Order: sequence, then structure tokens, then C-alpha cells
Amino acid sequence: SKQWYQRRVRGPHIVNLITECSQHDRSDLQTVLMIDAVYSVTVICSYDLFDYLDIETWFCSLQIEIEQEGPFAAILQRRILEVVGRWVTIKLSQDRHPAVYGMCIQYMGPQYDLVVRLTAASALEAAVGDFAFHPSTFSGFLGGAVERLYELLQRVEECESRVKILGVLNAIIEGCGKHIKGFIEPLIGWLPRLWNVAEDHVILQTQLLLTARKLSQCLGEDSPKLYFFTEPVLTFVMTKDPEMALLEDGLALWLALLQNAPSSTPHLISLFEGLEELLQLGSENLKTSLLIMECTILLDPFSISTRYGRALLSVCSRLYTDVSGEAQILIMNILLTFLKTVSKDNWPEEIESMFHVILSSLREREG
Repeated sequence: SKQWYQRRVRGPHIVNLITECSQHDRSDLQTVLMIDAVYSVTVICSYDLFDYLDIETWFCSLQIEIEQEGPFAAILQRRILEVVGRWVTIKLSQDRHPAVYGMCIQYMGPQYDLVVRLTAASALEAAVGDFAFHPSTFSGFLGGAVERLYELLQRVEECESRVKILGVLNAIIEGCGKHIKGFIEPLIGWLPRLWNVAEDHVILQTQLLLTARKLSQCLGEDSPKLYFFTEPVLTFVMTKDPEMALLEDGLALWLALLQNAPSSTPHLISLFEGLEELLQLGSENLKTSLLIMECTILLDPFSISTRYGRALLSVCSRLYTDVSGEAQILIMNILLTFLKTVSKDNWPEEIESMFHVILSSLREREG
């Protein structure tokens, strides 16, 4: 095919250009810009170069080249990090990945140009997000990576940059799980400040909700350390967000907090009032809302049955006949959880109508 032919022509030509670049002096701006352009092509055409570029050998050369100093060093440092971030997930062997981690963490240091530092963070995100990533190979770099990212988070002012850095942190938290618990205290303390400056930036607010959710999953039974941040944030999401733009991520955070809570708190239970309204709307967040309901019953069956039991069962009864099979299963799980955890003396009379609705629906299916 034409595409296959173009690839056969383009691949060897780009490899030849890379070889020529290694022979040029880096002290001339025009030469540096030419090298930068060639390296940029290896990012854009990475899949075309898969069968032609010996990335293992070139990576060794790039490790040396990125260390070279000069008046235009930042230009090539940025581009080399971009190249590494691209190829680490395509062809670079697993044995080279620790060297990639070390390179990225080094160039996130405060002595380097801010653009270089942000590019290094992006390359690290790519490396950590690789399907073959294993926490054991990253354990020796974990503390340094989190420290550098935290420093970078304090250095930048643009919301887009903060979103990007939080994205890298989220990737590390997800990839390393509970191994990161000992390194995240400074980040937790900084979350309220970031939320305050994100007042008019929904994307940054969404990223912060995602970060808090991943931290809750990582902290497990220590997730109450987040409550000083999550309580006012969830109150805002559930009661004061006029556009409801943050609702999906806010509900996901609430669910994570419930799943990891060692015990009930007044705030986690008080949010339940807003959930009742969401269920009545039959929103697109119905599944998450039903899971929140089940978790809340498990966490504090007495409070839920006495304060919200009647309304809860009434809403579930009305929903049952209007929702899909998966949602019906979730509703039946809620009923089963209610029966198992709530004392029979506290069962509201609506439980009988709930049984009637379910049994009527089952008869209709059989008929």
C-alpha cells in the first residue's frame, strides 16, 4: 500500500538524520533548532520508526546528550525528555525504565527551566502509566518523584499546569497504591489552598476531586486525614454548585470515602439528604448514588433507618420499575443490606410496599 511504502522510505531517512545530528556542534542556535526538529519528528512518527530505530542504543546516547551544557541546553533537554516519554511506552525495554525514572526526577529539579521540568513530569507520567509498570521497580524513586512534583506544584501559577502536575501525581498514586502513603502528607495539607485558587476553573476542581478520591483509596482506614478538605468540598458540590458540573466526580469521592471510612461521621451521613433528591431525578449518576446508599447503610444503619429509612425505601420503590436490570439488582442489594443491618424494630412500614413492588415485577417477567 501507499502508506506502507511511505513508511519504508520515511523510516530509514529519519534514522539517517538522527545519525547526522550526533555529529553536529550544540553551541549554534540554528543547529540546535535543526536537531530539535529532527527529534520532534521521532515523536510524531514513532510508530513509523518502530522497525527502523534502535531505541536502546539511541537512549544511551540521549542520556549523555541531555547532560551537555551550553547556552541552548534547555531546548534539547525538553525535546529529549519528550522523546523518552514517547518511546518508553512503545519499545524501550523494561531494564531501561529505572534510568528513565531517574532522568525525569533529575530534570524536575528547581535548577532547570520550568518548561523542562514540566516536560520531565509528563515523561514520568507516561513511564508510570505504561501497562508493564510495576511498583517494585519504582520504589526507590517514589519519594524523590513526589517531592519534585510537590515543589513543582508550588512553583507554577497557571491552572493548566497545576492540572497536569496533579495528573502525574494521580498516575503515581494509582500505580503505587499504598506504597505512597508515607510521602503524601505535604500534598494533603496543600489541597485546600489549591481548591481556593481553583474557584473559577472547573477542570482544576475536577482534578482535585479525583486526587482526593485516589488518596482516599490509598490511605484506606487512614482516609479521615482528608476530612478537613473533603467535608467543605463535598458540601459545596452537593448543595452550592449551581451548574452541577462537579457532581459526578464529587459522588465518586463521596463513595470512596464511605468505602474506606473506619466509622461513621455526622458529615458523611448529613450528605444523604442531597442524595434523596438525586435519586428522584433519576440522574445519569444513578449507579453511583445507589452504591453510596448501600455503603451508608452499612456504615451507620441506625442513623439511616431512623432519619431516612422511610424516604429511602419510598424512592427505591418508585425507581424499581423504571430502571434497568443492573440498577434493579443494586436496589435489591440495598433492600437486602437494610434487612441484614437494621433492627426489625426500626423497619418502616414502606418496606412492605417495597417487597410488593419487587414481587410484582418478578411475576410480570415470569408471565
